This record gives sequence, structure tokens and C-alpha cells, in this order.
Amino acid sequence: MISSSRSGFRPVFPLVAMLLVLFSSGLINAAAPASVTAQVGLKNTYKIGCWTEVQIDAPLTAGLSYQAEVSVLDADGNHARFVDQPVTADEAGRFQTVIPVLVSRLGSDFAIQVYELDGDQKRGALAGRLRLSTADLTALTQSEPWLVAVGRVDNIEITSEFVSQLQVTTVDGIDDLPENSLSLSGVNVIAYGVTGHDLAALRRLKDWVNAGGHLVAFPDVPAEEFLATPFAELIPATFEQTAQIRDLSRLESFVGEASRLRVNKTLNIPRLIDFPGETLVGGLTGALAARMPWGLGRLTFCTLNLNDDVLQDWEALPQLFRVLADFPAYNERNSSNSTNLLTQAGLSDFKTQWDAGLSDFGLMTPSVWIPLSLLLVAALLVGPVDYFLVRHVLKKPGLTWITLPLLVILTVGWGIYSAAQQKVPLSGKAAAEGRVALVNQALVADYAGDTRTERYRRFVKVLVPETGRFDVSTSLKLPYATGTPEQQTAPSSVPEATFRGYYRASGTHLDQTSYEVHPLEGNVTGVPIHERSTLLLETSGISTPENVARDAPFAVSSNFSGTISSQLKGSLSHSLDGEITNWLLAYDKLVFFVSDDHPLATLSPGEVLEFPGSAILQRELTAFLTGTTKSMVKRKSGVGEDLIIRRRDYDPFSRDLEYIISLMTFYEIVGGEEYTKLSNIELTNWDLSESIALKRAVLVGKVTNKLPRPDVEGETVITNSDVSFVRFVLPVEQSAQALDRLPEYDKNGN
Repeated sequence: MISSSRSGFRPVFPLVAMLLVLFSSGLINAAAPASVTAQVGLKNTYKIGCWTEVQIDAPLTAGLSYQAEVSVLDADGNHARFVDQPVTADEAGRFQTVIPVLVSRLGSDFAIQVYELDGDQKRGALAGRLRLSTADLTALTQSEPWLVAVGRVDNIEITSEFVSQLQVTTVDGIDDLPENSLSLSGVNVIAYGVTGHDLAALRRLKDWVNAGGHLVAFPDVPAEEFLATPFAELIPATFEQTAQIRDLSRLESFVGEASRLRVNKTLNIPRLIDFPGETLVGGLTGALAARMPWGLGRLTFCTLNLNDDVLQDWEALPQLFRVLADFPAYNERNSSNSTNLLTQAGLSDFKTQWDAGLSDFGLMTPSVWIPLSLLLVAALLVGPVDYFLVRHVLKKPGLTWITLPLLVILTVGWGIYSAAQQKVPLSGKAAAEGRVALVNQALVADYAGDTRTERYRRFVKVLVPETGRFDVSTSLKLPYATGTPEQQTAPSSVPEATFRGYYRASGTHLDQTSYEVHPLEGNVTGVPIHERSTLLLETSGISTPENVARDAPFAVSSNFSGTISSQLKGSLSHSLDGEITNWLLAYDKLVFFVSDDHPLATLSPGEVLEFPGSAILQRELTAFLTGTTKSMVKRKSGVGEDLIIRRRDYDPFSRDLEYIISLMTFYEIVGGEEYTKLSNIELTNWDLSESIALKRAVLVGKVTNKLPRPDVEGETVITNSDVSFVRFVLPVEQSAQALDRLPEYDKNGN
């Protein structure tokens, strides 16, 4: 019977198989996605924990709208899908877009997908896809120096012989750099051989430097031609014709290498005569190399053409690049002075301490000894106590089959009830006001007085009462907005190898999931958060206005001049939306402040602060920050007194954000990791020690304005903590600047 049935269906099998093949091939042809090409960062190189951009290109249908997304790993191992705005393919059927992405885990692939949108802007069929594996990319840690060479910078690649773990990336020109300076936040130094780029192209370099970058530049054209370039007019320096030089012995001494620089011809260089900052290599005709502040960043300019044959034959040229870039010596190693206590606590970097400060919601967390003690009590109840009860009190050992289950049920029920009482409270006023989560937020805004650059980072820490997926949206209001600054938002993490750290070992997780990030809109959708756990959102932005008159309104106005004795003269006022409190102003080796009860302790908008002033106190900057005191103590035996120096130890477990920001602002001045016992590998642009070294004044204060409340699940929450800090980097005109060059003379011998 079975045999006859099979023989009856046998002629149908070929027909069914043919139909299945045709049907499946039709589906494949209909759903075959287009070929997508993409580039991550610069030459597929990016840095963990820093904003980078993904450039996507695909041949699609002209006139149709598409939406692209890039999926990368976050610190928890989940897939964060960064979603772009809708983009319409051009007339040639070319779809091009750029998506800002923040990768928070080493070993992350990049999954790129492009979807077709219908008339209602709803996502439809998959139009293209691409996956870039870790083998196709170069992921750098934040402790690895990254140097980008723009244009012709010969022999820069071999600089890696002199610097441990140096990454060198060479691009053809400025146009290869991203337009948004945030996408270059992972680059430490850009080396640029100056040619004839116009101002529109140079703006990318200028904006990046003004936002905190370090540019090393030198002329790659003849001196006369360089003086006519827009770059020579753009930088904060003054040139006076050209000069001829043959003796480069000072350059040899500056490099510190036992390599002779043989000059067989006279070199013609632009004559650098006036600039803020410091001279690195002097000369009889002016500075050969100088470092000058430029906005929130710095420019190191060398008047010599480093691509010249004379310097290209010099064996110490790579060492010169290293010194100009201010990289650590090749024999230096990244050593950590952290104690075992810090390591066991998972706290070794300033970003981690900042995150811990944001995690303080004022909730008492039960000690771990409480559940351990309760486990011992439960063991006593179901063990010796139960035995004594049924054996000696009731004198019926068989009742243990009843008492033991009852004791187990009671202890388990009590444990569940106790755990439920530890949830985030949402009753009473909190529930009536619609609070679905507790939120801490902090803003740090920096303003450069010379270039009118505005740079900010805002952190939002969300604590949820129960496990689930949440939609979190944020908005931003700055103390002083310079137009409409671009901003990008994404979940943030810490540079650790522990929980929620960038450098945890990558791998598949059982609870791995995905959620959407809309970086330009400032929100995340469907992000998973566990009960009594937190989510850290970070918003970054940079703004530098173009063609603004010097007398136009700005966040800060100052006219400082400095003396050789580090004294300040001049005035300062601000135009922020709020008062500045708890302020201090640092210049050179001194810090200026007023007592807490003085009226000037609160600076209102438009109020003028005059230097010097009878109410303004001053102290040595390092001693003020570290709490160093000196006292003379009479010797117990003998004659005379001893000088006793006491210094306050830095508290790495402090959650006072004001205390943390004051030390991070002058991190290198106070001794860096040697004093704080904490590294600073991510928040490096918060360290303004270099601005102090280049004779800038830095004012740090707390602003009284309130930040907009974020939305969690469509409900506006009441923030638990809301704090804003502002920092002004102000130019100071020096009373005199010694030029290491011969005096001018004329034909008459004057």
C-alpha cells in the first residue's frame, strides 16, 4: 500500500522541485541587495570610545528615499544601531551619506544596511547591505597615539620607530578629512605640509585645532610662496619677509640625537617674528620652531621645509617629528601607579571617577554582609533549630517533614519580599509628578576667547526602577549658544576592562540584543536597562563661527595683559544665561580667587571683574590645588627649625563633580597620574595645562542655569542632580617678548 502511494506521487516530484527552484530564484533576484561600499574613519582606522564617521556609497534607484544604519557593539556587548536621516538618491542613482558612530567595544564588526522608504517615510525592503569585519579595520585604544599626515609629509611613517604603539595614517589632502571636527576626536596630532589650500579647505584644520587639536605644520613651498598662502594669514602669527639660514646646530640640540645635520646650501625660510606662546628652537633670524595657542588647541609651526633634501637625509628627522608632536619618548612605557585598592575597585581613570560621581542618586545600597548573614540565619533555622524543635520540644521527629518545608517557604518568601522593598521608590510625590526614572546630568562647556570656539560635553545618567526597554530622548540648552552647534548623542562607557568598559573581551552574550541610536536627534530607542541599573548618555558638540567681528557679543569678554612676575592686569565679564559661582582663575603659576562670602564670589552677567583688585586673593596654583602647606617646626632636640611640607592626597573615590573637574582641568600641572593615581586617556581635552603653559588664562566656575530635563518613556523626569560647569580660555597679551635674533641695521651702520 505504501509502495503504491510513493509510485503514484513519483511523477509529481520533478515538477514540484522545478517550481521550488524557479520560485526561490525569483525571490533571490527580487530581494538581492545592492552592492554597498563604505569607509570607516580615516583609511578604515578609528579609535574606541571616540566619535568617527562611516561614509556609505551605493547604486540605488534615482529619486527614491532611503535610510541607512550602522550596527556596532556597545560596552555591554549589545548591538547599537546608529540610524541616519532619510536620504534621496541623486539623478544618477547614487546614494551617499555619512553616519556618525561611537564604538564602545574592541573587536566590533560594522554591519551596514540600507532600507527603502515609502511615501510615509516608513521602512520597507532591504536595498543594500555590507559587513566590515575586524580584519578589515584598525581599531585603536585611547592610549595609542594617532598621528595623521596630510599631504606631503615625507618619512613620517618611520616615526613609529621612536614612539611606542604609534599609529600613522597618511591622507592625500585636507579634503580627505571629515567636515565635522567631532569625527576627528580620536586623532592626537595632524602633521601638515603647507601648500596653497584655500580658506574653505583650511577651515577643517582650523576648526579641529580650535576645538582642542594639535597641528604640526611646516611650509612645503618656497618661502615667498608660503607668505602668500591663506594659511600664513590664518594662523595667529606674524611673518616679516624671508630670511636665509645655514646654521642648524640649535635644531640638532633640540632633537637630542647624536646625528649630524649636514647643510650644504643656504635655506630660505619665512621669518617668524611675532606670535603668542613659546619658542621651541630659536635662531639669529627669529624662531625656527614655535608652539602657540589657537582657540582651545595649539599649533606647532616649523619654518623649515621638512621635505627638503637637506632634512630628508638627516637620520634624526623622525625624532624631530616626535618632539614637535609632543609624543612620549620611544623608551617610555605606559606604567600605572594605581594601587591594588584602586584596581580591585575597578577605578583607574578619571572618566570612571566622573561616571561614579554621576551614579550617586542618594539611594542607600544594602551591604553585601546583610544577605550573607541572612543565609547563615536561614541555615540555622532549617538545621539545628528545626532539629531542636522537633526532637526536644515537640518530641516528634517525624514532624520535620512538615516544619522543614514551612521554614523553607517562609525564608524564601521573606527574601522575595525584602528584595521587592529595595526597588527605586516611585510612590508619593514622585509618582504624582510622572517620574519613571531618576536622572543625574552634568554639562561642561568650554569657550575660547580668541577664536570664539564653543565646545561642550553633556552627560545624562538614568536609573530605572525595573528591567525593560526604554526610549530616552534628550534636549540641550547651553549657557551661551553661538548659533546652532552640531551635536551628537550616544550611550557612553568608561575606559576600563571591567563591567561596561571599552576594553572588555568581546564575544557573544546570552542576553545580547539590539537597539536604535539617533545621534543627531539626541535619543535612543528600545535600549535595554536592568533593574536598579543605569544608562549613561553623552552629548558632544563643537561650534566655531565664521567671519565674526571682534566686537560682536560673545560668552566672555576680556582684555588681559601679563607681566614677568605672573601678575594679571585687565578686566573680565561674561554674557552667560546664569551666574558663575565658585570660580577661580589660573594664569602661569598663580591662581586668583575671592573669599566665599565676598560679593564677587558670584559673577552676574555683565558684571566686570577687575585685576588687580583689593578683594582678589592669589596663591601658587599647584599648592592651591593639592592643598600643600609649609610650616616651620622647632626641633625637639638641638637648635633651629625644620621646614614641614604637607600635601593633601587626592581622593579618587570622591563623587564631588566640582572637585573632580578642578583637578582634571589642571591634570598635568598637579603632577598627573603621579599625584592623582588615576590616568586620563579619554578626557584629555579637559586638561588645560597646555593652555596655562602657553600663557593663557583659564577661568573655571559653576553656572547656575538648569539643563532641560530628559524624557524617559515619553514622561519628563525630575532630575536628582543638575550641574553645569564653564571654562574660559582667555588670551593674555605679554608685556614683552624677547626675540632671539640679531637687531636690525641699515647701510649707514645704524
